[in-house]
Amino acid sequence: MQDSFDFRGFFPKEYTVKEISSSPEALTLDLESTSTHAPCPKCGFSSYRIHGKRRRKNIVDLPFLERSVLLNITLNEYICPECMQIFAENPGNFLLERKSVTARCENHISEVKHILQGNNAKTKNVVNSGHIPVQAGVVRYIPVSPVDICDTDRDWIYKIYKICYQDDNPSEHQYSLEKLLEKIHANCERELHPDLVDLSLYDLSLLVSSDKRLKERIKK
Repeated sequence: MQDSFDFRGFFPKEYTVKEISSSPEALTLDLESTSTHAPCPKCGFSSYRIHGKRRRKNIVDLPFLERSVLLNITLNEYICPECMQIFAENPGNFLLERKSVTARCENHISEVKHILQGNNAKTKNVVNSGHIPVQAGVVRYIPVSPVDICDTDRDWIYKIYKICYQDDNPSEHQYSLEKLLEKIHANCERELHPDLVDLSLYDLSLLVSSDKRLKERIKK
């Protein structure tokens, strides 16, 4: 496998493939960084001062030719000359902090989870059958894909909220997300809100709960 296929193009240019272990079910690749500098995540200053090495093991990546892919990656640790922060590099934002999947693998699982209406068990079964060996706990903490919202839609949702839940004594009225979503779903018109009309109640709940600008207006 190592002689017949060049894996370097699959990873950030700073990584070199040191070793590949192959089985009928999985590929395990040992990668090592060849970088000479990296930006400090705290202050953004570029550091050329290597402090040591950091090893990330058993990182799940996207499958290859119906085989699971696990990565063992040796990274450079740098000392920032500006703020003296010691940090491990992350070329191309390929890895995620304290997570056992690559960023692109998490994006894929997030899309699957969104299609399956946020169901963790079904998501795990689908991605496992697709040669991505993740546990239920990993899937649980992977976010679903965000739903986009424009200012026109945001204003309309807020108007619905005010009509439904604004009264003379708001302390006696508890805001119900479920009731608000049902009202939005029932009153949405395709001509006015084409991006909202085909969303399920689950999609709407993602939208309302994740949009910071809308949440700030509702809290006021």
